[in-house]
Amino acid sequence: MLNLFSAFGLIAIGAGSDKSLPATIAISTVGSAVAVFIVWGSANSFGVLLAFAILFGSLAPSLSGAWPSMVGKMQTDPSQVRPSMNPQTALLSGADTLLLRSDLTAL
Repeated sequence: MLNLFSAFGLIAIGAGSDKSLPATIAISTVGSAVAVFIVWGSANSFGVLLAFAILFGSLAPSLSGAWPSMVGKMQTDPSQVRPSMNPQTALLSGADTLLLRSDLTAL
């Protein structure tokens, strides 16, 4: 059930992110949190679990449908790109941990 509604959610989140990326991310995040904390937390019957599968399945795993819009936004506005998104920076941040931390020498 979860995967079935994830397929529908991917289409909806992808279409929504083309129109308004911040609103789509907010809806997906808040909807997923509500599904987990309220619906799952109060699940005492099969119907409630089915509602959780529909709500959570269509919102949470579907956020990857917004990735193309995120990448498109970064390509059109380079000021949106942070240095932490740079692959070289990611490699260097891992290297300093290995080279500078003395507690790893025991390995």
